[in-house]
Amino acid sequence: MANSTQIRNINELFEFLVTPLDLMPGHKGCGELSNLYGIANKIMSSSKSLVQRKFEAIDTLLTHIIYAKEWLIMKNIKCSLIKEYSDIIDKYIDFPWILAKNLNYPIDRIFKLDRLVLLVTHSCQLRCKYCSVRKFKSDMPFLNVKKSVDLLFTSKNDEVELQFFGGEPLLKYDMIKQAVDYAESLSHSCGKKIKFLLTTNGIGLSNEVVDFCRKHKIVVEFSLDGDLETQLKNRVSAEGENYYDKVINNLSILSRSGVEYYIISVILPDSTINLSRNIASLLNKGFMNLQINYALGQYWDDDSTAALFSELETSSIILSRHKSHFVNFLQSRREPVVLNAEVTVDCDGAIFLETGICLEQDFQKLKNDFRLGTLDEVRDINTFFPTRSRNFKRLVDVYSKENGGFRKIILNNVRLGMKMNNFLLNLRKSRVTAGSKKSDTTNPILPDSDNTLTLKCNNNCVFCPRELLSMISTPESPELVKKSLAKIRESSDSITLSGGEVTIMDNLFDVLKLCQDLKFRRVSMITNGRRLSDIQFASEIIRNGVTDFGLSIYSTDPKHHDQITRVKGSLHQALLGLKNLLRLKVHVWVNITISRINQDSISQTIEELYKLGVREFQLISVVTGNPNLFYDTDLLQYELKKICLYNLNGATLTFRGFKQGMVPKELYDSKDIKYVIEDHGFNTFLPLDCNSQEYLNKVGHITSLNPDNS
Repeated sequence: MANSTQIRNINELFEFLVTPLDLMPGHKGCGELSNLYGIANKIMSSSKSLVQRKFEAIDTLLTHIIYAKEWLIMKNIKCSLIKEYSDIIDKYIDFPWILAKNLNYPIDRIFKLDRLVLLVTHSCQLRCKYCSVRKFKSDMPFLNVKKSVDLLFTSKNDEVELQFFGGEPLLKYDMIKQAVDYAESLSHSCGKKIKFLLTTNGIGLSNEVVDFCRKHKIVVEFSLDGDLETQLKNRVSAEGENYYDKVINNLSILSRSGVEYYIISVILPDSTINLSRNIASLLNKGFMNLQINYALGQYWDDDSTAALFSELETSSIILSRHKSHFVNFLQSRREPVVLNAEVTVDCDGAIFLETGICLEQDFQKLKNDFRLGTLDEVRDINTFFPTRSRNFKRLVDVYSKENGGFRKIILNNVRLGMKMNNFLLNLRKSRVTAGSKKSDTTNPILPDSDNTLTLKCNNNCVFCPRELLSMISTPESPELVKKSLAKIRESSDSITLSGGEVTIMDNLFDVLKLCQDLKFRRVSMITNGRRLSDIQFASEIIRNGVTDFGLSIYSTDPKHHDQITRVKGSLHQALLGLKNLLRLKVHVWVNITISRINQDSISQTIEELYKLGVREFQLISVVTGNPNLFYDTDLLQYELKKICLYNLNGATLTFRGFKQGMVPKELYDSKDIKYVIEDHGFNTFLPLDCNSQEYLNKVGHITSLNPDNS
């Protein structure tokens, strides 16, 4: 590294990371250097060992740089950065060996490979839409199984995992039994623990197989996409048979057996709208453990991506009400999944990385492009170092040269994977901190803890998932409501009461008395405002302790508002309710969910509500599985710019759930309007260390991987 107390460019950052030095120096620069430095600094500040921190930081930074380089190429931007990035990638892509040498550390302790996937057969009873590799007849002989297990046990780890994959591995059930017996005998003789994973379509899952799995503690991955319609559409029988009842029956046997299992459901871009319905279908059959896999090798456009995460949000609510959750936290399925590269052994003994399996139809070509050797050539599994950055480079090297469309798909899948990673991390955090105080200091509107009291509603909004949730939900008893409020009060003195529509609850005033008895300092209510059109009712609610109201008003044009609520006259009642609250001098804000229906009346709505006395607005990006309801980005930006033309002195706009870049420059520059952007974990950075505004204008910005992926 250069003789400087500060890192001045990206190359110097890498030079530091491959040294034995621990304490990060400062940095001098902006743009890409600043972002990459921040990522490295966060990883280097963790409690892991020095070698682990250096390994993770370099791998993560290389992954970002590969993405940025490929993005520039895809956008046909001619600049020196491509060569600069290429030089850094070429210099450091073999960083495990560089670290081993510079830190005087055994390389097989830097990266320990502990998993092996066996393709025991290429035969399968199904022809799934998202499985691109052509099927053919080939089975693995037991001799190759034995050699594979021997190779796995050369791992330096104390515990290893063997996965049976295909094709459909249960077509070779007898051979699997031999493999398990042999692996367990090796486990006993060498003192190394062995785990087994079986991936199956479930057609051949009999009582005998389930008993064998229970005896040998085999975890079962059961591929099932949902209800009858979805399953038979996506996972077509090679013989044209309706096999659905058979797999449901076999899954029922498995779920009652005590065998550890989870369901894998694969989602295609054109079928996201059915995700929450399919999850509800599986949960209603009693199947609790679900892993959602978005289809790889497919291009996910903005609409399908938005629909996916909308459906995932709804599905997570459905799962939580069943006291279940997504099983997407497995180490073997780290996001972005497209950068994972399982070391896989084919029937003929060839060892390869399955990186390109989502893009390839010619299996022999796949093996050749990602070949690692053969069972006869490779004697030590520790010679493989399939890091994420090396996998990424190999993937783009193989496919981007053949077809520019592949580069677009690969980068798209990487970005989607990082969004999924953020979603899952946030979901996991919410599970860990359930009931504890939330600390969203960026949002001046919402208090600390939200409590959904009912799913009943006197509106029927087009984007509301209430109908789906009601399929699997029952109203909470007074005792459960009491326990829920008491639990929230343990860690927070603020609460939000929401639904459905809480004002139509028969026991609303009992709930408000509970809030008073528990001495909540702040009680907020999310409501459509219709019942508050009765000023006596509104006054009674305020007297019973409600301090803040958030009213959902989608437009001041009844054509738009009532079209969304599907109740004629609902806007008239909501506006009467709003005026009553303002007259009663209570804190009020308005929630405006933006969809294609009301996108061209947003500025008018805000102006007219401001004239009535509203000063706080929460603009919410529509969450729905219906892509026809998504707003047009350009039209919405135009509407947001128009807001600045009105005299809205003292107004606060909170943007919730929008992509970065949606807030126009005019709002940033406004001295009259305060705005808040809720951070949903998505990040952008420029792929350059550059001060040239002319260059920035030319390049624009790259929506990058999220740095919070550690």
